[in-house]
Amino acid sequence: MAEKFDIELIYPSDIKKPIEYGRHFNVWGRFIHEGTLPEGAALRVELLSAEGMLLRYAEQREKDSKNVFAEYPALKGYPQGYDPGNEKLMEFGFPELMVSDIGDPYASLRDATVKCRFTDTGFKALVVSGTDTAHGMPFDDGIGYTDKDGAPYTALGCGKYVLRVVLSARGRTLAEKTWGLSIAERKEQMIFRFNPAPHKRRMLEWCDALGFDSATDTLPGYLEPYLGIWLYHMGITQMYNACDLAFYRTARVRAFIYLMQKDSTSYSCELPYLQTLGRMSDGERFEAYCYDIGEAGLAKDGQRGKVRRFEKDEYLYIYRVDSVDGTACENVYDISGAGVKAHHTNTASVVLSAEERFAVCGVVRPWQRDPAGFTQNADNSYTFEDFVTGVEYAFECDGRTYKETRLPDMERRENGVTAGKSALEFYNIFAPRPEWKGKTVRVRVRARGEESETVNASCMFEITFE
Repeated sequence: MAEKFDIELIYPSDIKKPIEYGRHFNVWGRFIHEGTLPEGAALRVELLSAEGMLLRYAEQREKDSKNVFAEYPALKGYPQGYDPGNEKLMEFGFPELMVSDIGDPYASLRDATVKCRFTDTGFKALVVSGTDTAHGMPFDDGIGYTDKDGAPYTALGCGKYVLRVVLSARGRTLAEKTWGLSIAERKEQMIFRFNPAPHKRRMLEWCDALGFDSATDTLPGYLEPYLGIWLYHMGITQMYNACDLAFYRTARVRAFIYLMQKDSTSYSCELPYLQTLGRMSDGERFEAYCYDIGEAGLAKDGQRGKVRRFEKDEYLYIYRVDSVDGTACENVYDISGAGVKAHHTNTASVVLSAEERFAVCGVVRPWQRDPAGFTQNADNSYTFEDFVTGVEYAFECDGRTYKETRLPDMERRENGVTAGKSALEFYNIFAPRPEWKGKTVRVRVRARGEESETVNASCMFEITFE
């Protein structure tokens, strides 16, 4: 009896959801069968119009092909020595850089029809939308894929398509599967980080509970940490950013302000792109959120964070005030609770000992600035002045005011291991002044940055020192 073969999709993970207009997409899958594939096995991935016309294809006739142009100058991978000879990369597969002849990689680097790799157990392929901005793409991907003859592709339009994957051997079809899919402009999109783990779980819960859509499929150009070690974003940055920004062209955006590092896509690409479109002050197209207590949960006392939305004209929010011990450091918060004596999350009534230090922890929502202040870089990131350049404090007591300016860039740690620095959050530590003992001090906090005078990026609360 002939062995049965089947094909199962990994990406797109939800074929019912449209592919965003103006970006390439990955087609990854697994083969369901026993043993190894027959000699002469070949794979072909096709995109057809709803009427059956062939529009794109990628094929591979060599199982376990190692023709990955890993020396491509724009590929950012693991540091030297992590993967000698890029052997593990070859096994993992990166179809974006598959070529026909590794001895002459540039001859087929742009050829989209060879961007496919398969093994006995599965496959990875790239389906290209368009060649470049001259042919309808919102952003250039850095390579500019073409058909086999070097002719450019015009960006795939919105509408319905058919995805077909065919596994064959010596002219005999082993398995063939088709799926209907569509391309459309996204109506909603989220911006949020996926680490540390408690925050990721909370974000997925939130999106699921409210029916918010979040895209989690690996985007073309992004190289997953195939060694199981995450050091930084890897891959072809320009391509990944181009595909990522396609999500935000027309969508209503909900941004969760938490652990946005300066080198993150959220901070360096997505928010600046929305700035260039003037979206940050458009309440119908942009909303910002944060935790009410700053975290998904506080380990010290077990409090669970709630998601809260910034009000229309609210740009600075104080999560809480922490009583800290001598091990606590400026702008460093360990989510394990190390260094914290107590969390004071009710900022309407904060009572502290006059003998111990305290930390003011908060977040800033970016305001709309002049779009001309954001310059797009070659890799589709943006150069701009940081959203927040300082946090001003004014402590008022008995008619006297003590002022001090601190920096944002709150670093989160997890049991001493850094999870990254947040450019839009702060954890500023102070020691009470002797004259505050037995008094109530009014604390005014204001975020500074380019054009900060145009919005009310400030708040006020009181601390009573016993």
